[in-house]
Amino acid sequence: MMHPMRNFFFLLIALSIAQCQIALSPEQEVETALKELLSIVEEADSLGDGYGSLEWTEKDSLLGYWTSVAEQQEGIHLSEEEQRELGKVLGRYSMIRMKHGARQIGEEIESIGTMIEGFLEGVLEETKREEE
Repeated sequence: MMHPMRNFFFLLIALSIAQCQIALSPEQEVETALKELLSIVEEADSLGDGYGSLEWTEKDSLLGYWTSVAEQQEGIHLSEEEQRELGKVLGRYSMIRMKHGARQIGEEIESIGTMIEGFLEGVLEETKREEE
């Protein structure tokens, strides 16, 4: 029951953000989008170690939203410098995401390794009992 409510809450936030965007000029939209993207990246970098899959999904969604806002202005109001900044921010996020993803995969592999060790110990113990 909590997941539908959480999804509804995020939908409301997205709609609120979209409503605020209507009142902004294209230049303000670009500036706001770049600031929000940078904020998302900085937060993911500093807090990403504690993120689970839900938090990463939320960050990915927010990143996707603000990226689309910025890209809507590409070629119209997005300067070459802003395009470069957008690429830089997206590149940083990708590396942060991969770094934390690799860490999570490593932890899962370690957990699986521990489980396999326990399994083998159980098999060996049972084999010894049967031999006695």
